[in-house]
Amino acid sequence: MKLATILIGICFFYSCSQPTPYTIESLHWLEGNWQMITEQEDESGFEVWKINEDYSLSGLGVNMKLGDTSFTESLAIVERDSTLFYIAEVDENPQPTLFRIDEVIEKGFTCVNENHDFPKKIKYILTDEKELEVEISGDDKSYTFRFYKSK
Repeated sequence: MKLATILIGICFFYSCSQPTPYTIESLHWLEGNWQMITEQEDESGFEVWKINEDYSLSGLGVNMKLGDTSFTESLAIVERDSTLFYIAEVDENPQPTLFRIDEVIEKGFTCVNENHDFPKKIKYILTDEKELEVEISGDDKSYTFRFYKSK
């Protein structure tokens, strides 16, 4: 009985301590300039992502209304202790908000932070080589933004 308990404990510890099966390099497809696709003439936006020397990604998101900046956020994707995080910094929050990347597919990823007010979940999907869909959701709300890759 003691041996079975010890083996179960070892298996549990081993399964919890495994690094993620994907690396930060698997998200490098995000690099580039992404222009928001919007149906409102007075609204626009973009995200710009670059790969840093340490292979992390840094980004900037900007939304504009009537030609003026209405929202900006500094973004990053980093690896800490074999876990990938999406980090958003906005003026409204005193500290950066970390979202744990818990799913990576060939051209997409999903990250979550259940303790954040909104969003709790962010999902990036490259629908083709030049089109990106970003969905933010939480607490029965969901918003989808579409971007195209510009030069």
